[in-house]
This record gives sequence, C-alpha cells and structure tokens, in this order.
Amino acid sequence: MSASTVPGGDSRLAARPIDRGEPQRIVVGLDDTPTARAALRWAARQALLTGATVRAVHVIDWPIGIEAFGSVEVPEDGRLPEEKVSGPYRRGIRRVFEEASPEPGWQLQFAEGDAGEVLVAEAADADLLVIGTRTNPAWTGDVSGPVAHHVLSRMTCPVVAVPLPAPESGRTERQ
Repeated sequence: MSASTVPGGDSRLAARPIDRGEPQRIVVGLDDTPTARAALRWAARQALLTGATVRAVHVIDWPIGIEAFGSVEVPEDGRLPEEKVSGPYRRGIRRVFEEASPEPGWQLQFAEGDAGEVLVAEAADADLLVIGTRTNPAWTGDVSGPVAHHVLSRMTCPVVAVPLPAPESGRTERQ
C-alpha cells in the first residue's frame, strides 16, 4: 500500500511501502532487564508469524562494556563493532539474544550513545520498533520511562511497548 492509497490520504500515517518479496524489519531494544527480554520474546514471535527479520540493538550509554576505555572511536552512527565490546559483557548480552532462538538472518547489534536517540535512528527504516516498558512504574508513575517517551514522540513507524507478563495468580481454572 502506498502513501497515496492510505485511507485519508495522509502520507505521514503510512508505514514504509513493503515490496512483497521483502521481509518486514523489526528492531527491538535489548538489554538484560526482564522487560527487554519480554520485548525480545514478543518481537521473535511476531517475526515468526510474519516472516520478518529481527535486529536487536543493545545500546551502551556509558563506557561500561567497552573493551578499552577512552581508546574506542565510535563512528558517527554510534554502531560499535562487537570486538570493541568486552568479551564478558558481549557474551552476557549475546546469551540474552540467544534466549529468543534467533532465526538465520536475525542480528544482534551493539551501539553507543543515548538509548532513545540510537533506537530512533536504528529503527528509521524499520517496519516496527519493539521496546520493553519500565520495570518499576512506581519510580515515577510513568510506565514508559524516558527512553520509551523519547521513542514514542519521534518514531515514524509503529512502536510496540511490551510489559512484563502478569504474575501467576495461583488460581485454578474452573472445572
């Protein structure tokens, strides 16, 4: 569907036109929090249902995890080659990514910078961005948090914010 065929005709409401031979692209923000893991699981299920590809983006906003403090030149786009991320840190995030049983063609990418800004840039040509909601909404009363707020106010593709699954209530089903 092209922007001109979008109901109402507003091209700003249209997602990127998709060539039927091209898989949809899902970008997911990834770290080792329970909500990011839930977002990755949701993105993986969505990708399997739709034939989409997944690119998980882990943003390092402080030199923690970078191999050599002060000696890493980060390209303008903020992407970090995996070898510039310390081995133990990289392996930990890769284990989180592997929990989703990635399909061939799915990617894990490391980047440096402000998480909100990096995710907006990385998902600029995506069909969908998936993020986790704030782990503890009691902190501010805002379930979205600063990264989600930044993303939601600037994205041009749909954004899915995935909460943690509801805890088991211990109730038994009716018979």
